Amino acid sequence: MDDPMELAAARGDPKGYVENLSLPAVLDEVQRTPELFLPLKLRLDREGRPKALLLTGSANVLLLPRVADALVGRMAVARLLPLAQAEP
Repeated sequence: MDDPMELAAARGDPKGYVENLSLPAVLDEVQRTPELFLPLKLRLDREGRPKALLLTGSANVLLLPRVADALVGRMAVARLLPLAQAEP
């Protein structure tokens, strides 16, 4: 979601954006588009395909109010340490 055009497309039509994803897919900086989580949940439930999405970001999406229970039981959280000592 670093690309302004991708971000606008995801925010403008979250359901359509998710439906047009080719799976498997990676969505980076997904915390910028909390409106994607309900459509993601619906698609994952319908597809029944484990490990279809990798969601990455620099913020804990579980702390976002609209996201907290959208993907319960459908995701695993992996906290990664900084790649260099200079990173916070």
